[in-house]
Amino acid sequence: MTLIAWMSNNPGTVMSRGAELLALGQLPLLLLLLLLWVQAAASRSALYNTSAARVTGKLNVHIISHTHNDPGWLRSYAQYHRPFELNGRVIGGVEAILETAVSSLVDNPDRTFVYADLAFFVKWWQELHEDTKAVVRQLVQQGRFEFAGGGIVQHDEATSHYSGMVDQMSLGMRFLQQEFGRVPTVAWQLDGFGHSCTEALLKSMGGFRALFIGRSDMADMQQRKSNRNLECVWRGSESYGAESDVFVSYYPTGPPTMDWFFEQDLQEKPLPAHIDDDPETGSFTVDKAVDLFVLKAQEWQQYMQGDDVYFLMGHDFTHSEAHMWFSNIDKLIHYVNKDGRVNALYSTPARYTAAKLSTPGLQLALKTDDFFPYSSSESGDEYWTGFYTSRPTLKNQIRRGWALLRATQQMEVLAHLQPGSSRLATSMGLQYNHPADASETAWLGSKLAPDHDPAALEFALATSLHHDAITGTQRQNVAQNYEQWLHIGMVKAAPKFLQGLQQLVFPTIYGSNPGAAAVLPLGQHARPGTVFRRKLAMGEAPDDEDFDIQHYLGTNNDSSATPQHKPPVLSMCLNLNISLCSSSVALSRESGFLLVVYNPLSWEYAQGIRVPVANGSYAVTDPQGKPVRSQLLPLSNAAQLAWSSSKESQEDSSRPDSELALLVSAPELGHAVYKIIKYQGRHPGAGAYIFTAEGQPETPSKVVITQGPVLQEVQQHYPGLGVLTTRMWAGQPYLEVEWAVGPPPAVRTGWEVFVRYSSNIKSEGLWFTDANGMEYQQRKRQYRPSFKLPAAAAALSSNIYPITTGCRLQDAQAPHLRQMHVAVDHAHGAVSLADGQLDIHLHRTTAGDDHRGMVEPLMDNHVAAGSHIISFIGNFTEDCSHSNAEGVQQASRHFEQMLNDPLQLAFGAIPNTEFAEMQATSGTQNPADSLPANVHLLTAKWLGCNTVLLRLSHMFQAGEHPTLSRPARVQLSAVAELLRVNITGVREVTLFGERPLTVRDSMRPVFNISHTLTVWKPPLALPPYLFSFRGSRLVGPIPGTTSIRLNPIQIRTFLVTVARKRACVDPPAAYGAAANTAAANQHQAAAVPPGGMHMPFVLARHPPCLQHALEFGVFQTHHVLLLLLQLGSFVLLVGMGSYLAAKVLAKRQHRRGKAWH
Repeated sequence: MTLIAWMSNNPGTVMSRGAELLALGQLPLLLLLLLLWVQAAASRSALYNTSAARVTGKLNVHIISHTHNDPGWLRSYAQYHRPFELNGRVIGGVEAILETAVSSLVDNPDRTFVYADLAFFVKWWQELHEDTKAVVRQLVQQGRFEFAGGGIVQHDEATSHYSGMVDQMSLGMRFLQQEFGRVPTVAWQLDGFGHSCTEALLKSMGGFRALFIGRSDMADMQQRKSNRNLECVWRGSESYGAESDVFVSYYPTGPPTMDWFFEQDLQEKPLPAHIDDDPETGSFTVDKAVDLFVLKAQEWQQYMQGDDVYFLMGHDFTHSEAHMWFSNIDKLIHYVNKDGRVNALYSTPARYTAAKLSTPGLQLALKTDDFFPYSSSESGDEYWTGFYTSRPTLKNQIRRGWALLRATQQMEVLAHLQPGSSRLATSMGLQYNHPADASETAWLGSKLAPDHDPAALEFALATSLHHDAITGTQRQNVAQNYEQWLHIGMVKAAPKFLQGLQQLVFPTIYGSNPGAAAVLPLGQHARPGTVFRRKLAMGEAPDDEDFDIQHYLGTNNDSSATPQHKPPVLSMCLNLNISLCSSSVALSRESGFLLVVYNPLSWEYAQGIRVPVANGSYAVTDPQGKPVRSQLLPLSNAAQLAWSSSKESQEDSSRPDSELALLVSAPELGHAVYKIIKYQGRHPGAGAYIFTAEGQPETPSKVVITQGPVLQEVQQHYPGLGVLTTRMWAGQPYLEVEWAVGPPPAVRTGWEVFVRYSSNIKSEGLWFTDANGMEYQQRKRQYRPSFKLPAAAAALSSNIYPITTGCRLQDAQAPHLRQMHVAVDHAHGAVSLADGQLDIHLHRTTAGDDHRGMVEPLMDNHVAAGSHIISFIGNFTEDCSHSNAEGVQQASRHFEQMLNDPLQLAFGAIPNTEFAEMQATSGTQNPADSLPANVHLLTAKWLGCNTVLLRLSHMFQAGEHPTLSRPARVQLSAVAELLRVNITGVREVTLFGERPLTVRDSMRPVFNISHTLTVWKPPLALPPYLFSFRGSRLVGPIPGTTSIRLNPIQIRTFLVTVARKRACVDPPAAYGAAANTAAANQHQAAAVPPGGMHMPFVLARHPPCLQHALEFGVFQTHHVLLLLLQLGSFVLLVGMGSYLAAKVLAKRQHRRGKAWH
C-alpha cells in the first residue's frame, strides 16, 4: 500500500503524478515531505477555519477523533482487518480506517487522530512501503497521529494476570519506541468491563500519568456527576502513596455514544450523517448541530472541574471513510467557534491531559479502591460478572499458553539457543499446500510466524488478553478462531523448548548448531481442533525417509554411531490437563521411559503429578537413582468426562488406561530426570475401594475413595454436572481440588455452576480477592467503598468479584492466625454469600442474548476442567502452633505461582546403554545464589544474540506477611548463576522495557487532592512510611556486583548483556527499516502529553497440622435453596477446629436474569 491509494479519494489532489512517482520509489524522502506540505495546502478548505487553540477563561471543547477496533469480537482479527460486510454493505476494515485517517491528516494540518489498537496497526505497518512509513512517522512526531495506551491490545483488567499485562504492553511499547522514538504517557481503556487497581499501579510504574476509561458502575457514575467528581486521581497502591497516582477521566456517557456519528450507518442518532451548510440543498443543519454541541458541552462542564471537556468522535470500527468524519468536524469547529459560546478545537488525550492538569487551582478527589463489579444500570440489576467465568476452557488455554511461552523463553537463554524471530507475528503463518500458489499476504505471514519459534504464540497470547477475548464475550466462531491461533502458537513454540531441554539433558552430545530451530516438526499433530483436541508436540519424523533427526537436533553426527548410542529424543504433551499423552502411553507399553521435569520458578519445590500410562507395574527412580514412591491410579473420571466432548479424543488409540502418581521436584530454573521402569508383578502401592450412594440429581451419585502411599483422593460424581476430585499428597500441606464440569445441557437454558468451600472462619462479611495476581483487595458483602450501592442491587451478582490467581477468607479478629486460601489455575468469579464460605464460578452458558452486542447466547459446549489448591492457617491442635502461620502464608503465594507457571514435563525412551553424558539434574550449584523467597523471576528472554530482557517481581504486598512483605535484595551474581550466563553489562529500563531509564523518570505528576472518595480501607498492617518504586531505580550502567532492591509488589526491568556460549546470528530487523536514529533515541518529555450418609475417612502420612484437622472426615449430602438457584451440595471434609466443604451449585433460571451478564 502506498500514499497514492489514499489520495485517489480526494478530487482536489494536484500532485497525483508526483504521488505515482513516489509510489515507485523515484523520489527521495526529502521531496516526499515537500510533496506532503504542498498537498496539504492544496486540499485544505478555504471556507472553514479549524486552527483554533485553547482559550484561557473560556469553555474549551477538545475534539478527539478515534476508532475502537476489537481484534476479535463479532468477527475474527483477520476478518476485521480486511474489508467486511456490515449492515448490508461492505466497509473497508481496519486497513481502510488507517489509510483514510492518515490521508485526512495530510489534507489538513490542524486535524488529529488517536489510535490505541496496536494489534491492527502493526499488521498494517508490516505491509506498508517505507516511503509511506515516513509520512506516518512525521505525523506522529508532530503529535497529530497519537498513540494511546501503548499495548498490543486494550487488555481486560478482571481476568488477565499481571505478567501477561506487562508482556503485552512491553511488545507494544518497544514497537513504538523502535519505530517512532516516542511512547504514550496516557493510557486508554475505553471499553473495559471494570477496572483493577493493578492497572493504575502498573501504568504509574511504567511512566503513565493519565488514564481514560469509558465504563464505571452507573450508580457510581451518577453520584460522581452530581459532585463534579467525574474526573479524579486514582491511587494504584496504598503502599506507594502518591507515586502510584494517575489522573483518571471517565467519559460522561460511559462508552462513547452515537451523538456524533458521521458515517453511513443504520443506528439512530440525533444528527444526520452530514452537516449541511448549503441552504440551497433544502436540508440546512448547522444551527441544530451547533446548539446540540454547545448544550452538551455546557452540561458536561457541570460534571468535572476546570474549563476543559472533550468529545470523542468515533466508535467501534468507524473512520473507514475518515474524510466524511473530518469534513464534518471541520464544519463543527468552524461554526461553533463562530457562534462564540464555547471554543472547539482538534485535540488528543495528551493535549487534553496537559490542559486539564495545568488548570490553576485544580483540585481532584482521590479514589483508592477499584471499579469492580461493573453495572450498566443505576438500579443495580445488570452486573457484568458473568465474564469473569465465561468460556473457562479458553481462559485455561490462555493461562497454559503463557506458561509455555515463559518456559520457552527461559530455555532459549539457559541453553544459549539462537534467538527466535524479533518480528511481531500478526499472522498464524498458515501456508498453502503448494507454496507457488500462495498469496502475498500468506507469504508474509509465513515469514512473520515461522515454525519452531515462539513468536506466533507470543503475539497470539498478547492479543488474547483483549477485553473481548479472554473475557469469553466473543461469538462462538471467533472463540474457535482464538483457540486455533493459540493452539498453532503452542505447537510452533514447543519444539524450541524441547530443543533447549534436550541440550541441557545431553550437554556433551549436542553441539552448537544455531540454525537448528527446534527438536522435531509436529506432523499431523499440528492440526487445529476443539479445545480438548490433542495438543501434542510429538517426537515423530515426517514421512520423508531421508529425514536425519540427529542433524536436525544439531548433534555431533557420527555416522559410525549405532542407534543404541544415540540419545533419546524428548517429546512433550500439551494436553496433560486432561490426561492425554501419546508419548508416555506408547513408551509405557514398552520397557518404560524417561520423565524430564523442568521448573520455571526461581525456587525448588515438590509437587504431585499424574502421568498417563498403560496398565502395568512401575518402579520410579529420581535423578540420583534412589527409589521414589509411586501409585497407580484408576483413570481420572474428570479426564474421561473431558474426552466425551472431543471426537478426536474418543478415537485416539493411545488413550491411557491408568495414571501414575508421584511426587517430583526440580531445582530452580532447572531440570530433573526421573526413570519410570515397567516390570512384571504386583504394584506395591495399588489399592482402592468404591462407595456408591443413590440420591437425587443434586447430590453425588457415586463416591470413589482411593488410598495409597503417595496420595489419597475422593471423587464425587454429580449426574449432569461433573466430577469433583480432592487429593492429599503425602507430606504436602495443602489439598488439591480437580474439577471437571459439563458438557452443558443439550436443551438451551441458563446454566451456572459453582464450587463452594466452607469453613468455620468468622469472616464477618469480608473476603479478599487478588487483583491480577498482584495486591489483594478486601471485599465486603453488599458494600462499595466509594459510592452507595443501590438498595435493589442483586444480592448474588453484585457481590461477585474477579479472581485471577486466588482468594481467601480470614478471621476478622485474628486475620494472620486463621485463614483459608484458594489458589486457582485460571480466572473465575468468586463470592462469599455467608461467613466462612467462598463460592467460585466454574462454568456457564446462557439461554439467550443479553443485548450487549454479541447478538447470540453464550454457547460453550466444552467440558471445562481446572485445579484449585486449598491451604489453611490455624491452630487446630497443639502440633499446629501460631508459628506455622508464616510458612503457610508464604506458601499460599507460591501455590498461586505453581499453578500459573507449572512444571513442564517431557518424555523420552530409556536408552539401551547408560549415557555418562546425560545430566540428570541442573540448577544453581550454591544455595546461597538462589533468589530470595519473596522474589519471582518474571521474564528472561533474548532480545538479540547478547541481550536478555530481565524482569524481577516482588511477590508480596506491604502488610501481607510479617517478614516477606519487607523489601528484598537480589544480587546480580545470583541472577547470573540462575540463568547460567556471564553478565558483561546491565542497564535498568522502564517497566515495559522500551528504553533505558533517565533522570526524568524519577519525576511524577503531583496532584492537588481535595478529598478522598474511598471511605473504607483494607485493614492491612502497613508500615508508617511509604515505599518508592522511583527512588530504588538506577540510571546508567550498573556494576555486576550490584545488589538490586525490590520493594513490596515492585517490578523492575533490566537489559542484561551477556557473553554467548554458542554461535549466534542476530535476527533480522523487527519491523523493516529502522526509524530515524535521532527519533529512535528521542525521549518524550513528561509535559508532552446438614444430614446425610456418613462414612469415615482415615488419613495418614500427612503433616500433623493437616492430619489432625481432617482425620475424622464425614461425607454428607443435603439440599439448599438460595436466590432462585437449586443447589446440589456435599460436605467434603469435617475436622477438628476446621470445617472444609465443597459444593457444586447448578443454577436453574426461573427468569431471564441479566444479573448473570
